Amino acid sequence: MQSAKTCIDEFDDFVPLPSSDYRVLFSVHVAELGTLRGEFRAGGGIRFHLPLVDIVIAPPNETQNTSVVHVFGESRQMDVEWRYVMQLRFRTGTDVPGSDRVVDGDIFEIGNRCQPIVLRIADTQVKRVCLEIRFIDKMYDFLPKFETGDTVLRFGGQSLRVHGAMLGLYSKYMAEKIKEAHETAVVDMEDSDISSFKEVLYQIYPTKRPIWSDFKALTKAAILFKVDGVLEMVTKYLISYEHMYLEQKIGEAIKLQLWSAVEELVYKAEHDGFWATMIRSGLNPEREFGANIYHNTILPAIAKAKATPLGIPLRKPFFDEVNFRSASEAWNPFNVALIVQGIPLYVNKGILAVNNDKMFGRGNNGELIVRITVDLTNECHKINKIPLEIVEALLKHIYPLRKPVPAEMLRAMLALTRAHQMHYVIHYVEQCLMQEPPICAEQFLEHFCLAEKYDLENLLLKSLHRIENSCKHLAMKMTELPNFSKLREGTRDLIMDRYCSGWAVGRTEATRQLNREVTINKGGETPSLYEYDRNLSTFMILIRILIRVRLVPPLLFRMVVVNMDDLADKLVANLLPQILHYPTN
Repeated sequence: MQSAKTCIDEFDDFVPLPSSDYRVLFSVHVAELGTLRGEFRAGGGIRFHLPLVDIVIAPPNETQNTSVVHVFGESRQMDVEWRYVMQLRFRTGTDVPGSDRVVDGDIFEIGNRCQPIVLRIADTQVKRVCLEIRFIDKMYDFLPKFETGDTVLRFGGQSLRVHGAMLGLYSKYMAEKIKEAHETAVVDMEDSDISSFKEVLYQIYPTKRPIWSDFKALTKAAILFKVDGVLEMVTKYLISYEHMYLEQKIGEAIKLQLWSAVEELVYKAEHDGFWATMIRSGLNPEREFGANIYHNTILPAIAKAKATPLGIPLRKPFFDEVNFRSASEAWNPFNVALIVQGIPLYVNKGILAVNNDKMFGRGNNGELIVRITVDLTNECHKINKIPLEIVEALLKHIYPLRKPVPAEMLRAMLALTRAHQMHYVIHYVEQCLMQEPPICAEQFLEHFCLAEKYDLENLLLKSLHRIENSCKHLAMKMTELPNFSKLREGTRDLIMDRYCSGWAVGRTEATRQLNREVTINKGGETPSLYEYDRNLSTFMILIRILIRVRLVPPLLFRMVVVNMDDLADKLVANLLPQILHYPTN
């Protein structure tokens, strides 16, 4: 058989997984797309082409045993964040035609930050496996390439083009450097790491990039260039991180030289009474964190906490509420006038540019003019609002505080942002509508109408999924409404198919049970080691509870988390006696 690294044949149906010891055929069928074309993958395994990504089926890296395969997704583009949520059914069959049957199914996620689905084929009779997919939600976000903007950041021989007004909003230090370079519009960033500063920009720009993607590089660049708005985000993330106990958080903040986080952690612990509890339990912070840090950072934070009433934060937030009509905003050189029915609002030029300012009208003095469409006017009339209020809600959402759009304004916001092609906000509004549970047939139908009117693919997919689950009782009532006939024929066909087919698998959220096992007749989750034993399973639940209430010592905490599945028997033998004798005060 040809190697996966050399074979480039394409297949219209079932594809053989390259192997010398066991031949299994795979295929992928996607609703609305049909059976996907597949081909051998250069990195091993096989891939099936979707419009933007590939579904990959490949053996684990460490083995060529085809009784276990990984199912995951790969983007064909670089610098993207993506995640697809889907209903997935596993259909197995023998060599005999007509023997295929559905043996397992659930809701899964695939994406560039998702773990693969581990599929174990536990039956030698299985010769064919078909993955049947119906998508529920698609997120595919191209990261900015920093090729447009009014300011050039020069890193030695490389450079980035950015919107200086937006960067200046997050960093007073960078704002001054941008003003100083006004004539040339080039800021010398010396020989600092360009990739690290990109992480800072990814947090400033409207992207789906998680803050933890490269936390160390992000923090280093934000400290170096005093990007205080991002440093505040980093500090909040570290403080609220649930998978580290307080000593670990302080230690990590010290390693990153994130002194604001050290102060916040200690200040909050003192206010909560937790710092005193840790000291009584034997913590020696001077020895643990070093005398210099203890005297110069920790003790001042404790002293300030003792002198400050409960509920008062350590420091004022970096970003304040913005009054877009104030004189200070009008005189800000980074702002531009945005005219709404004759009323000027003064808005950061970079924020508008990043969210697309090309569809605004242009005045003689460089001001931008909001287009008031019939759709926007009608939606405002329904909720007794004026367009100015909708525009102000938009600005509060795209500014750094990222205020949520009030639920009553979502439809008007959709009309406003669609007219100005502000795609990031459109996606946000769509996600809000997807979280809005239909309570009657009329509202359910409206979701389908909005999906058609504004090309909201995810709202359509989510609504179709609801027909198979929580809103099945509304589906038939919806088809009897007079406006149902106004939907496109293709949409009506999809609705009736979902109502009648009984295809659905899973509940409403993606499963965390990614280890699956299939045979010729059945399939399902692969139990972890400790789940085979009922008593051991109960013990592991107890371990998690003890971790939450801090009755497990830090060393045992790490051992339990790291070895949760594969060393469950050792946990019973070795950890239980220690926990039973560990002091709880």
